[in-house]
Amino acid sequence: MSIRFLLALSLSGFACGGQPAAPDDTTTTRFVGRWIYQPGSAVVADCPNAPPQTIDLSKVPPDNQPAYFTFTATAVDRLHEVDARGCQYDWTVAGAVATAASGQSCATFPDGRGGNRVVHIASGTKTTTDGTSMSVDVHFTSDDGCAIHTLGQTTKQ
Repeated sequence: MSIRFLLALSLSGFACGGQPAAPDDTTTTRFVGRWIYQPGSAVVADCPNAPPQTIDLSKVPPDNQPAYFTFTATAVDRLHEVDARGCQYDWTVAGAVATAASGQSCATFPDGRGGNRVVHIASGTKTTTDGTSMSVDVHFTSDDGCAIHTLGQTTKQ
């Protein structure tokens, strides 16, 4: 009987011992890396007194190269993004979805005319279930009155 007790005690110690817990759905692991926009991805800007503008994110002028962003983990459920224009945003992860806090700003967002405009995130999600492809759906407002929507698919490089 004492051998069974010792065996049970040693097995329970092994089960609770030095192995780290497996990552759960709130971890950022699947998000971390560089993500490249695929054909069909776009930024659509709807500005006052102007027709809507669409920028193809898979072929961004002037070099027709795809736009991209990079996620790094800052905590078990937090990400920091830097995009190709240098814009930086923070995201919170729950399961397969990263959500941006509203109000984050960037002053180097393309204006579609070769310049920049200041934008502010209104809402945004980036979703990946497999860590290799991601859907993007982010809404911005701008200081010049535009409603801007970034949407599409990315793949991890």
